[in-house]
Amino acid sequence: MCAAQPLHPRYELARLEAAGLNGPGFHLAAAASLYATGNAEAAAQRLDQAMAGQQESPDLCVTAGRMAQLRSDWPAAEHWFRRALELEPVHATAHGGMAAVCLQRGEAAVALDHAVSSLRRYFLNPDLHWILAQALYQLGERERALDACRQALLQAPTLRAARDAFAAWSNTVQP
Repeated sequence: MCAAQPLHPRYELARLEAAGLNGPGFHLAAAASLYATGNAEAAAQRLDQAMAGQQESPDLCVTAGRMAQLRSDWPAAEHWFRRALELEPVHATAHGGMAAVCLQRGEAAVALDHAVSSLRRYFLNPDLHWILAQALYQLGERERALDACRQALLQAPTLRAARDAFAAWSNTVQP
């Protein structure tokens, strides 16, 4: 007896839709599935379907922002994170997303503000501590950058970029 073969995501999605599944949540899950299998264009279409008429949900906006980040569409990511912050100014994940966007744009001071706003609400986030470390380093705050890097590594010891930077930066800080 043969084990069932996994279905191609597009075929499976079509089958689920034919069975009556629909709506923003379904389209969001479909977008995530399509992104995970390398179908970025189809995923973007599904994301648009999920967001149509649902732009009042900060969590959906953050998800849209994260998916835009995955495809390095920084303007779209910024749009969705900003929209989430308009709806919920203290949304920790939206601030974290904006920190990443601002760091990518070379706006270290703004990235720092967003990172701190996010970490005040949700401290256990090694990726955000790493973003904070990079922003501090770019601003010339070497000791504080090392502290943020240490925190990222305490929370995620296998965070290679932080580990490599910590080793390099430790050699540049004066005793």
